[in-house]
Amino acid sequence: MRLFRNAAVGITLALLAFALSFAIVAYGPRRYVVVQNHYAEQALWNGDKLFLTVRSGGFAHSEFKAGNGTRDISAAEFAALRALDPTPHPRRDPVRLALRLAYSFIYLLIPFAPLLVSLISILGLKTKLLANLPEHASFSNVLPQQFTALDRNQLNRLTQALENLGFKRAIDYTMVSDMAVPIPAFGRLLVNGRSNCFAEINQVFPPRKKPTELACSFTTSYENGWVVSTGTRKPNGGSWIMRLPQSVWRCKPGLDPERLFRAHQQQGSELASDLGIRVLPVSTASDYFPGVQSRMQQRRAVVQTKPVPMILFEYYSFALRPRLEWKGDWPKAAAKRTSFSTQAAQA
Repeated sequence: MRLFRNAAVGITLALLAFALSFAIVAYGPRRYVVVQNHYAEQALWNGDKLFLTVRSGGFAHSEFKAGNGTRDISAAEFAALRALDPTPHPRRDPVRLALRLAYSFIYLLIPFAPLLVSLISILGLKTKLLANLPEHASFSNVLPQQFTALDRNQLNRLTQALENLGFKRAIDYTMVSDMAVPIPAFGRLLVNGRSNCFAEINQVFPPRKKPTELACSFTTSYENGWVVSTGTRKPNGGSWIMRLPQSVWRCKPGLDPERLFRAHQQQGSELASDLGIRVLPVSTASDYFPGVQSRMQQRRAVVQTKPVPMILFEYYSFALRPRLEWKGDWPKAAAKRTSFSTQAAQA
């Protein structure tokens, strides 16, 4: 959100700077030099010579200026000069105008350099997203003691709550990938063979940042590639950009594991009923990680195919209106199935 605010302010100030620079150069006061106690009433250019009608003491008279010198001219002479060019505004050298505009623009933008840096970083958002989506990853056994910042007390509380729901520990793991800047993370995977559901407790430790809050989530896989996930950690703009059409998710911040599990089962039952699909059986961690790797590759493909303007639009659209649920193609697939069933019944 801070990046969004900096970018918005930077873009706004840059546009204001450009507008002000253009106004100063194109419409600002001209440096007409006339005799003391006189001011210009009309200006007329003929080549590089400036002719002014000036007013002094309430009386108008014509005056000629060339270089630093001035002299009075008669009304007839002024009228003759006016006939050569009736347009009452100065002729400008386009090259000089462009240079002055550039100088003013650069001068006014110097104070806003940090905001422009933020804008440049925004344009590199796609590269950052791809950098956090490794092409290859493996999952290795770890011990909680290896992560000094891990919230061990909350880990034990969540583990006990999940075991009370019938889940059994499968593995404590971390992801090993080919990312340029690896992000340490701890995950504890539990499985419930009766409900065919996985539960995961995880915490991420970004470099030079505070660790994320330890969070709990549930995942169930269904036929035809459908997946339902329910968790307590709020999504961000990056996860919204990488959403998949058959990966349904819902965020329920603040729910305890028992109520979160019930909400997860309810949504899974609704999906299965609407689409006429069955849950896939699971029993060990080996049933979990292939799906994780597959979805990781799908998300990477989604980011690669999206143009930068679309990525920026979705990112800031989410920042302005965060979502806690994504149903993907579920409504469309359900409507298509209903329509097909109706047509079959009528036939």
